[in-house]
Amino acid sequence: MTTAYQIKGLDCAACGAKIEDAVSKLPAVSYAVVDFANQRLHLDTTDLERVRSEIKRVDSAVDLLLPMDADDTGRGREEGIRQQREIGIIIIALVLFGVRAAIEERLHLSGRWIFDYGLALAAYFLAGINIYINAFKTIRRGDFFDENVLMVVATVGAIAIHSLSEAIGVMIFFKAGEFLQNLAVGRSRRSIRDLLTSKPDHAYVESADGLRRVPPEQVRIGETIVVKPCRKWCPSTVSTNGCC
Repeated sequence: MTTAYQIKGLDCAACGAKIEDAVSKLPAVSYAVVDFANQRLHLDTTDLERVRSEIKRVDSAVDLLLPMDADDTGRGREEGIRQQREIGIIIIALVLFGVRAAIEERLHLSGRWIFDYGLALAAYFLAGINIYINAFKTIRRGDFFDENVLMVVATVGAIAIHSLSEAIGVMIFFKAGEFLQNLAVGRSRRSIRDLLTSKPDHAYVESADGLRRVPPEQVRIGETIVVKPCRKWCPSTVSTNGCC
């Protein structure tokens, strides 16, 4: 039987495709489809813990929640808190960057290069700590060429040649770009969820025993569904409260 599980921490469609591909190959899994827009994994398995372990292996930031834990209200509140935290980090990093830029020349003239580096690295790591964490996770999985790894390599190279302002600026702008991207994706997800509220709560699937009434999430690829425009077309064996 297919069950819809809530996915937490899935930030990109490509990551969802990797998880779907890895989970589908497990012997205990007969069906697995990731719904990135609604952050759900439609799953038919006899070993849920093995699926959890495989998901963690692919992306340690992703968690699989039980169906009863899938609370849209709580998820929206958590997303709002995360957005406020990200905005705060970007603002503080920009302030540190601006302060350093304003007093950089005076710091150099007075020989206070330690204070200069302290401000620079504080802004740099404040904006880039999550990027470093994601780059470490990517390398641990054996992938060396995603955007996080490349960003770390580029900015460390800039620091090595004493281009501190460039390294900080690139890291802050990358952080801001990620935030805006996640904001746009979140709005798209909400729009899709609103659209899906008008979907039917059941579907009729053709089988050897006739039509089966099942939730839409349990309709599998390749199965034939029957769509009837009004009640009088429904088979007498099916009980309905309105149109089919």
